[in-house]
Amino acid sequence: MNQSTDHSHYQSPEEGEQRQSKTTRARTNSSSGSSGSSDSSDSSDSSGSSGSSSSSTESQSRPVGDHEVVEASIVPGFSDTIRRWGEVVGERVSEATGELSERLNKWYRKSARSLFEKGSDERLKLNIDLITSLHGKQVRIAIQRSVACPDCQLEGGHLRINPSIPAAQWADGCQRCAETGRVTRREELSVYVPPGGDKGDKLKVSQKGSEGLNGAADGDLYLLLTPADLPTGFKRSGSDVELNQQVSADLLTRGGVLSIQTLRGPLNIKVPKNFQSGKKLMIPEQGFPLWSDPTQIGKLTVCLRAI
Repeated sequence: MNQSTDHSHYQSPEEGEQRQSKTTRARTNSSSGSSGSSDSSDSSDSSGSSGSSSSSTESQSRPVGDHEVVEASIVPGFSDTIRRWGEVVGERVSEATGELSERLNKWYRKSARSLFEKGSDERLKLNIDLITSLHGKQVRIAIQRSVACPDCQLEGGHLRINPSIPAAQWADGCQRCAETGRVTRREELSVYVPPGGDKGDKLKVSQKGSEGLNGAADGDLYLLLTPADLPTGFKRSGSDVELNQQVSADLLTRGGVLSIQTLRGPLNIKVPKNFQSGKKLMIPEQGFPLWSDPTQIGKLTVCLRAI
């Protein structure tokens, strides 16, 4: 019986020890690798948890919404600065000017006594009719006149007079007249208007203007006359009047008597024969009286025109 020896499975004692040592080292490395992986995993989990917590904290500190709103301040430009500077300077100049004007006004009122205390002249428009222009008339008018303030310029119902004290000093602080020394009062006057008044003529009514203070003279009232319009066909030039009168051509050829209506009433005039259309006839003392001398009366000129 042949017996063979299997040298492939045979291990010497030295080889066995070496293999066992390698197996031990391999197990040791495997264990340390597993531990490192576990530590890495723990570290990763820890860092992930920390990152998540930090992210959560940041998300809570920011506003929630699609757009983040941030407060912004506007930086003024050069033109805005200049404009604002101008407004400030303007306000200060206006305040200073108002204060200076008030001081000058008080000084002027107290120093210029004659101008403050003397009554000023007043003017009033007065409409007059045709009869008044031709013959004159007594008319009654109502005016608003400036008179002495009863609170500061009267004493015992009479006008205060003291040459050593200006009337403006009495008016200081008076609320009724607003420190002017005068108030407005309605008065009625009866005035005679002479004949001949035309547009632009003035009628003087003495001492019926603004009332004087502290013994000063009253002002005068001037009535500015405004006459009524003349009837159709009449035209005035000073004291003279012109009338355009239409007549028949036969009257101009044959001549005759023509009845016309003048400003003073009806009148018959004689038309010569063969009178040319457009020529004029003059009739004395059928116009207006002269404003400066009512005894003199203007003429009437009649211009005849054929129809």
